[in-house]
Amino acid sequence: MCAYRWQLLAAILKVHGRYPEFLAYTFLGMFTNLFVPGLLAGDAARSVYLGRRRADGEQFASVVADRVVGLIGLFWLAAFAALF
Repeated sequence: MCAYRWQLLAAILKVHGRYPEFLAYTFLGMFTNLFVPGLLAGDAARSVYLGRRRADGEQFASVVADRVVGLIGLFWLAAFAALF
C-alpha cells in the first residue's frame, strides 16, 4: 500500500515507474531504516534509488510528499481516536 501511494504521488510530479520498482525501493528504504540510525536514511535511500535514472530533484519531492501525506493521515487518525 505504501509503494502504491508513493507511485501515485510520484506520478503527479511526473516521476514515472513501474509498481515493482516502487515496491523494491520501498522495501529497501524500510531495510535501511532498520540498520541506520534516524528516520531520514530510508527516505534518502528511496530518493537516491529512484533518482539513479533521473537527473532532476522530483524524486526527492515525491518522497517528501509521501512522508507528508502519511503524517496528515496520522493526524486524522489521532483526531478520530480523540473523539472516542
